[in-house]
This record gives sequence, C-alpha cells and structure tokens, in this order.
Amino acid sequence: MILGMFVLLTVLTLAALAGPLLAFGARGLVPVVIGELTAGFVLGRTGFGVIDPSQQPLAAFMALGFAMLMLSAGTRVDIGSPAIRQGFARGLLAFAVAAITAIPIGLGIDHALGIGRPTLLAVLIAGSSAAVAFPILIERNLSGPHVAMLIAWVAIADATTVVLMPLTLTDASSIATAIGGDAAIIAAGGLVLVVALRVRSAHFSHELRRQSLKRGWAWQLRIALVLLLGLSAIAERTGARLRRMIFANNSPNC
Repeated sequence: MILGMFVLLTVLTLAALAGPLLAFGARGLVPVVIGELTAGFVLGRTGFGVIDPSQQPLAAFMALGFAMLMLSAGTRVDIGSPAIRQGFARGLLAFAVAAITAIPIGLGIDHALGIGRPTLLAVLIAGSSAAVAFPILIERNLSGPHVAMLIAWVAIADATTVVLMPLTLTDASSIATAIGGDAAIIAAGGLVLVVALRVRSAHFSHELRRQSLKRGWAWQLRIALVLLLGLSAIAERTGARLRRMIFANNSPNC
C-alpha cells in the first residue's frame, strides 16, 4: 500500500505515541523505546505491512534516524566517569566471553540455514544495541557497579560491531576501502574531540553558549547535527559500494 507523504508521516507520528502510552504510569508496561519498536514491528514488514521502509522519504529518515540513535547512544557513555572506568575491565571480559561464544553459534546457524555469512552472524550475535539499552537505563534511573559494567560492555560490543560488520559484508577487493572508512571516521571523531576540548574553555565559547540559550539559537544542536551528518557523509562515501551490493541482493527483481 502506497501512502501519501504526509499520510505516511502522520501514521509514523501516531505510532510513535505507542512508546509513551505503554510506558505511562509509575510502573509502565514497557520502556518507551520498546513501545516504539513494537509499533514499528506491527506496521512494518514483520507485521501488517502498512509502511514500506523503501518508500520516500522513509529511506532518508531511516538512515538519519539510525545515525542519530547511534550518536545519542555514544554521548551517554561518560568515559571520564570513575564508575565507567571501574566497570571497563569487567565489561571487556563479558564482551570477550560473548564473542568467543558467538563464533560457534554463528557457524552453527549458518551451516543449518545455508546463509553463507558465518562471520556476519557471529558479529551480530556478539553485538549489542546501545540505542535500546541506554535509553532504558536512563528511563529507569538504574545505577551502580553492575550498571557501569553493563554500559561498558554494551559500548564495547556496539563499537566493535560497527567496525567489523561492514568487513563481513564486503568482498575482498573492498575491504581496504571499508577499513579506510572506519579509520577516517575514528580520526574525524578524535579530531573533533580534541578541538572541542580546546575550544570549550575559551571565553568566546562560553559567551556563544550563553547567547544561544538567551536568544534561542540552538547552537549546540547545530554543532551536533554538523558532527552527525559529517561522520555519516564519510560513512556514505566509503561504504557506497557496499550499500549498493546489499540493495542489489535484497532487490525483488534479483
């Protein structure tokens, strides 16, 4: 079913209300993000097929939404927090155990189903979803050493998955490009961090933030969007061939 653009956006916005409604009350039924995902399952291909994710402008929204989720999830990891640093070793150990366990499971599933992507399955099984886990932790106001270990574990698993998954999908001739894209994103992120740390304490930076709050410029939001879109542009340029291959493999005309 093809819906008009504004009808489609209205349906999506109404579906987004499922999250707060299911989480409403002192002890909500489910966290907000779970309600939103459930609404997506029901309306998408898994459910009644009301919404076609390939329909415009959903394709652009899907890519932007995923990038925003991952960026916002990453900003919730305070690497300077003593609790997070204390939980890092346990989180790394937990991820190592999950990764070692995921290898034979991925091989077994691939052999049973004949998918032909054992390394991809292993990476996905060992991975996590910070975009789901972190909002739940914040919404439920969970804290403590076990939560710090969980945050470190999820962050390590997500970062590893994001780096390795493109390598498991591409062919041998494109691995160098994929690795170069990962390196470029990491380098760009590191450069932005260094510049931000140097600029943050400057007088003009404080004054700019003060005037932004007073005059409604949303300066920090603009900077966040530039960072988000810039890193996404690097990923798009270095992963364009990979995405074309994935699209071709999933095309109904193949």
